[in-house]
Amino acid sequence: MTELADEALGRDGGPRHADAVALGEADETWPLIVNDAVRGKLKEIYAPVDEAGKECKPSLQAYPVIPWQSINLDQFNLVPKPATPLLNRVWRAGEHFALSRWSRDAVVLTAASSAR
Repeated sequence: MTELADEALGRDGGPRHADAVALGEADETWPLIVNDAVRGKLKEIYAPVDEAGKECKPSLQAYPVIPWQSINLDQFNLVPKPATPLLNRVWRAGEHFALSRWSRDAVVLTAASSAR
């Protein structure tokens, strides 16, 4: 989903990244997109509009309350366990250093106290 359909469809001169683009909220258009794909009749752009062509927003009333405090979010950690200690060291180093300049060839770190 994007608001930049021309970019995703390669209409701006760049490479094409998508067969179809859903503009805005896709709650109402997603079933239509899936049905069109199954039939082999996918349109390039899908927009959430009513019969009069006016943009419509989905109601959030049907969404359940998510009990975040009772969900184990560790299952979504995609960092491999062996890399965790290294990333923690880099994170701690970031507290003491600041990126002062960078280029394609080099990154220069400066002590955080003198970088300010």
